[in-house]
Amino acid sequence: MPMPRASARRPPRRNRSIRRPLLLLAVPFALGCTPAAPALARGTACESVRCDERVAAKQCSQKRVLPCIRRAAIHHHVSYAMLVRKARCESRLDPLAASGPHAGLFQFRISGTWGTTPYARRSPWRAKWNALAAAWMHKVGRGGEWSCR
Repeated sequence: MPMPRASARRPPRRNRSIRRPLLLLAVPFALGCTPAAPALARGTACESVRCDERVAAKQCSQKRVLPCIRRAAIHHHVSYAMLVRKARCESRLDPLAASGPHAGLFQFRISGTWGTTPYARRSPWRAKWNALAAAWMHKVGRGGEWSCR
Protein backbone atom coordinates (compact mmCIF):
# COMPACT_ATOMS: atom_id res chain seq x y z
CA MET A 1 0.00 0.00 0.00
CA PRO A 2 1.44 3.35 -1.02
CA MET A 3 2.21 5.93 1.64
CA PRO A 4 0.01 8.95 1.64
CA ARG A 5 1.72 11.84 -0.05
CA ALA A 6 2.85 14.65 2.17
CA SER A 7 0.93 17.74 1.63
CA ALA A 8 2.73 20.30 -0.47
CA ARG A 9 0.92 23.01 1.39
CA ARG A 10 3.01 25.60 3.14
CA PRO A 11 2.32 26.33 6.74
CA PRO A 12 0.28 29.45 7.22
CA ARG A 13 2.35 32.66 7.24
CA ARG A 14 2.82 34.17 10.61
CA ASN A 15 2.60 37.84 11.14
CA ARG A 16 6.11 39.08 10.37
CA SER A 17 5.45 42.50 11.84
CA ILE A 18 5.55 40.90 15.30
CA ARG A 19 8.47 38.54 14.69
CA ARG A 20 10.96 41.19 13.56
CA PRO A 21 10.76 43.42 16.64
CA LEU A 22 10.90 40.37 18.89
CA LEU A 23 13.98 39.16 17.02
CA LEU A 24 15.61 42.58 17.34
CA LEU A 25 15.05 42.47 21.10
CA ALA A 26 16.11 38.85 21.47
CA VAL A 27 19.48 39.17 19.71
CA PRO A 28 21.05 41.68 22.15
CA PHE A 29 19.91 39.64 25.15
CA ALA A 30 21.29 36.46 23.59
CA LEU A 31 24.64 38.26 23.18
CA GLY A 32 24.59 39.41 26.79
CA CYS A 33 23.74 43.01 26.01
CA THR A 34 20.80 45.14 26.95
CA PRO A 35 19.26 48.08 25.12
CA ALA A 36 21.03 50.40 27.57
CA ALA A 37 24.47 49.10 26.53
CA PRO A 38 25.98 52.53 25.73
CA ALA A 39 25.32 53.74 29.27
CA LEU A 40 26.57 50.48 30.74
CA ALA A 41 29.70 50.64 28.59
CA ARG A 42 30.57 53.95 30.29
CA GLY A 43 30.16 52.24 33.64
CA THR A 44 26.87 53.91 34.47
CA ALA A 45 23.23 53.03 34.23
CA CYS A 46 22.15 56.64 33.88
CA GLU A 47 19.23 57.74 31.81
CA SER A 48 19.60 61.47 32.37
CA VAL A 49 22.26 64.11 31.84
CA ARG A 50 22.18 65.08 35.52
CA CYS A 51 22.90 61.51 36.51
CA ASP A 52 25.79 61.32 34.00
CA GLU A 53 27.24 64.51 35.46
CA ARG A 54 26.99 63.22 39.05
CA VAL A 55 28.67 59.94 38.12
CA ALA A 56 31.46 61.74 36.26
CA ALA A 57 31.97 64.06 39.25
CA LYS A 58 32.35 61.06 41.56
CA GLN A 59 34.83 59.37 39.21
CA CYS A 60 36.91 62.53 38.74
CA SER A 61 40.36 62.53 40.35
CA GLN A 62 43.91 63.67 39.68
CA LYS A 63 44.70 60.21 38.32
CA ARG A 64 41.50 59.88 36.28
CA VAL A 65 41.13 63.15 34.39
CA LEU A 66 38.76 62.00 31.62
CA PRO A 67 35.76 61.87 33.99
CA CYS A 68 36.68 65.42 35.10
CA ILE A 69 36.63 66.56 31.48
CA ARG A 70 33.36 64.70 30.84
CA ARG A 71 31.76 66.33 33.86
CA ALA A 72 32.91 69.79 32.72
CA ALA A 73 31.62 69.20 29.19
CA ILE A 74 28.23 68.10 30.50
CA HIS A 75 28.04 70.95 33.03
CA HIS A 76 28.82 73.70 30.50
CA HIS A 77 27.21 72.05 27.43
CA VAL A 78 30.35 71.92 25.29
CA SER A 79 31.95 69.15 23.23
CA TYR A 80 33.64 66.45 25.30
CA ALA A 81 35.76 65.31 22.33
CA MET A 82 37.04 68.83 21.73
CA LEU A 83 38.01 69.28 25.39
CA VAL A 84 39.84 65.94 25.45
CA ARG A 85 41.65 66.84 22.22
CA LYS A 86 42.82 70.17 23.69
CA ALA A 87 43.88 68.62 27.00
CA ARG A 88 45.88 65.94 25.16
CA CYS A 89 47.57 68.58 23.04
CA GLU A 90 48.27 71.00 25.91
CA SER A 91 49.39 68.65 28.70
CA ARG A 92 49.12 65.04 27.52
CA LEU A 93 46.29 64.73 30.07
CA ASP A 94 48.66 65.50 32.96
CA PRO A 95 46.99 67.77 35.53
CA LEU A 96 50.39 68.64 37.03
CA ALA A 97 51.96 69.73 33.73
CA ALA A 98 53.78 73.06 33.75
CA SER A 99 55.35 75.03 30.93
CA GLY A 100 56.71 78.42 31.89
CA PRO A 101 53.86 80.51 33.30
CA HIS A 102 51.25 77.94 32.21
CA ALA A 103 49.90 75.27 34.50
CA GLY A 104 47.51 72.36 34.70
CA LEU A 105 45.50 70.16 32.41
CA PHE A 106 44.63 72.91 29.93
CA GLN A 107 47.78 75.00 30.53
CA PHE A 108 46.16 78.16 31.85
CA ARG A 109 48.40 81.17 32.32
CA ILE A 110 48.26 81.50 36.10
CA SER A 111 48.83 85.26 36.25
CA GLY A 112 46.45 85.99 33.39
CA THR A 113 43.84 83.72 31.86
CA TRP A 114 43.20 81.67 35.01
CA GLY A 115 42.30 84.82 36.96
CA THR A 116 39.56 85.73 34.48
CA THR A 117 37.58 82.52 35.02
CA PRO A 118 34.94 81.97 37.71
CA TYR A 119 37.25 79.27 39.11
CA ALA A 120 40.16 81.67 39.81
CA ARG A 121 39.93 81.10 43.57
CA ARG A 122 40.52 77.37 43.05
CA SER A 123 43.80 75.61 42.29
CA PRO A 124 44.72 75.42 38.59
CA TRP A 125 46.64 72.24 39.44
CA ARG A 126 43.40 70.34 40.20
CA ALA A 127 42.01 68.53 37.13
CA LYS A 128 38.44 69.21 38.24
CA TRP A 129 38.78 73.00 38.34
CA ASN A 130 41.02 73.23 35.30
CA ALA A 131 38.54 71.26 33.18
CA LEU A 132 35.57 73.29 34.44
CA ALA A 133 37.41 76.54 33.67
CA ALA A 134 38.28 75.36 30.15
CA ALA A 135 34.69 74.29 29.48
CA TRP A 136 33.44 77.65 30.81
CA MET A 137 35.81 79.51 28.48
CA HIS A 138 34.43 77.60 25.51
CA LYS A 139 30.89 78.23 26.66
CA VAL A 140 31.41 82.00 26.75
CA GLY A 141 33.20 82.08 23.39
CA ARG A 142 36.80 82.18 24.54
CA GLY A 143 37.78 78.75 23.24
CA GLY A 144 40.19 80.20 20.69
CA GLU A 145 42.68 81.38 23.31
CA TRP A 146 44.59 78.07 23.25
CA SER A 147 47.39 77.34 20.78
CA CYS A 148 45.97 73.83 20.32
CA ARG A 149 42.78 73.63 18.31
